[in-house]
Amino acid sequence: MLQSTIENDLSIINHLFAIDRYEEAEKHIQNILKIDPNNSIALYKLAVVQSSYRHFSVARDLCRQALIYDLDEETGFLFIGTMYHFAAERAFLDALKVNPESGTAYAAYGYLMLLALENDKALSLFEEALRLEPDNPCFTNGLRKENFNE
Repeated sequence: MLQSTIENDLSIINHLFAIDRYEEAEKHIQNILKIDPNNSIALYKLAVVQSSYRHFSVARDLCRQALIYDLDEETGFLFIGTMYHFAAERAFLDALKVNPESGTAYAAYGYLMLLALENDKALSLFEEALRLEPDNPCFTNGLRKENFNE
């Protein structure tokens, strides 16, 4: 009986995720966790919901907990890495809100985008860094042509 309830809730959650209704899915995830607080799939799905709210550290913690309870390691580690990427991007955007004239912030953000293979975005960020601080030799390193080869 309980297993069929969990399977039914998981089916509903998957459908709600497919149509980007994470808040509604959270209710069904909580139902599963009431039955089985160590359900790795429910913990992972709750991490996804938290990431949709941009609560990246909470999402990472939930995913780590799901890994303890046998979530597929590849799935878990990829998710955690993605959360760090989003958190880092948000931090750079916050730095630019504080000081939109910071060539250093643009360059650092550009480097993150370069690592993420977002070459067009990285190039425009490096160019802005150079525009703001044209005499800073650190920025020219990021603009080397070999960094943008695909």
